[in-house]
Amino acid sequence: MKHILILFVAFGILFCSCNCAEAANPFLSKSKQKEIQKEESETQVVNKAPSLLIPGFLAPLLQISNSWQKKLKRQLTIFTRDMKKNPFGKSLLLFLLFSFLYGIIHAIGPGHGKSVVISYFLNRRGKLMHGVLMGNLITAVHVASGAMVVLVMALFLNTTRLIDFDAASPTLEAISYSLIILVGLYLLFHTSMEIRGGKLLSDQKETSMANKKEMLVTAIVTGLIPCPGAALILLFSIVMGVTLQGIMAMFFIALGMGLTTTVFALLTIGTRHSIMATAKHNKHLFIGSYLLFSVGGATAIILIGSLMLAGVLQS
Repeated sequence: MKHILILFVAFGILFCSCNCAEAANPFLSKSKQKEIQKEESETQVVNKAPSLLIPGFLAPLLQISNSWQKKLKRQLTIFTRDMKKNPFGKSLLLFLLFSFLYGIIHAIGPGHGKSVVISYFLNRRGKLMHGVLMGNLITAVHVASGAMVVLVMALFLNTTRLIDFDAASPTLEAISYSLIILVGLYLLFHTSMEIRGGKLLSDQKETSMANKKEMLVTAIVTGLIPCPGAALILLFSIVMGVTLQGIMAMFFIALGMGLTTTVFALLTIGTRHSIMATAKHNKHLFIGSYLLFSVGGATAIILIGSLMLAGVLQS
């Protein structure tokens, strides 16, 4: 059990560190703009990759992930061109399928709320349905916010030129990260009240169960920052005149990202449950494990939000 606990904590810290590494601007930062598509019109769609500081041993995995994302984007570009000729043919089905696959792989990389999801379910015991709900909620908000930015710019402001997210991103990030800190403080306060109530000492039963209101609030404040990958795919779809298909793709990208995030949520829920079930036969071990998970999870959320907020304020 000790080895499982060590591996799990290390796993959580790993993804927390990766998530915080992109804190300065997880959307699109200071690297040079790279043109990814130029059609008959003078419209351009540009993708600027964020600079990530990642542990050396994770680099190969992220390189593979980035490589597959580029391949999938190229295929999505081909399908989008085909849909311009035949909007609802075979290419649409392939476009949606590859959007789903893109979402799965895209969510493997740093960020996308995995660290917050892991930390939340360390603090709160949850059921399988909680993991599925939280994993999909947080990515749905993340993708939807990116789609909304593009749709407002393209449909209401009547522009399909390069959308410079750098201008509005810092303010949105600062708000989101501040709210994440507040969520962590609330969870920490709730945990401290449970401990002071003495329930753990009396019956050795956990009282902190995940609830839908908390998960909804956490998902909204974490996913508030737009998803750049989804935004660029939708933007290119609008440029090519297949806006409806692009919006449909957002749904499938969210499903794919939700699947990946849900896996992390379920792993956290399962590991926590197994360790607590084993520890309940020993009073001191039970209380110690509970404190480690509950206090540690809430503290991790506060730390994640604080480091990301500091990165934004310093940029």
